[in-house]
Amino acid sequence: MIDSILRLSSASSSDQPVNKVDLNELLHQVKIDLEMLIEEKAAVIHSDELPTVEGAKILLFQLFYNLVINSLKFSKENEAPIIHITSKVEYIKGIESAIIKVFDNGIGFDSEYNASIFLPFTRLNSKDNYEGSGLGLALCRKVVQRHGGTIFSDGQEGKGATFTVILPLSQANRTGQDLLSRFDTLR
Repeated sequence: MIDSILRLSSASSSDQPVNKVDLNELLHQVKIDLEMLIEEKAAVIHSDELPTVEGAKILLFQLFYNLVINSLKFSKENEAPIIHITSKVEYIKGIESAIIKVFDNGIGFDSEYNASIFLPFTRLNSKDNYEGSGLGLALCRKVVQRHGGTIFSDGQEGKGATFTVILPLSQANRTGQDLLSRFDTLR
């Protein structure tokens, strides 16, 4: 729990160096870190070619790690998890941006929780059935906001969940809250 809180607080810190980050390499590293769980659950992860973005590599790693591990954790009991990661680059209000979707065939959640799922300590499922601190998606939101983007979700109980991450490709295009409001118009 303490580690989760520290990661959450450091996500908004500007101490992390900003570099070009190849999201394909980053996702490959996430798969290596989760290799045992992926094998245990016989999970399949499909991904499009992902772009390179400017950002803090360690924070972007946490973003992808949390999204993938959530798909693995909230999989159906007798069904292999299938995770799709799609990507496209578009200009949104004049800003070249990556639109990345992570969707799965897991247990999903009621769409009424689409917004509140990103609040710290929000748990939609019992701690007895699913371990975790309730901070993973709050961390994802902080990381995406730190990079000038936005994240939103769409779930259906029993049919899986989709998380959409929108990030500017260049941090030079990042203008804080104004950029967030531009992206929020896509929802």
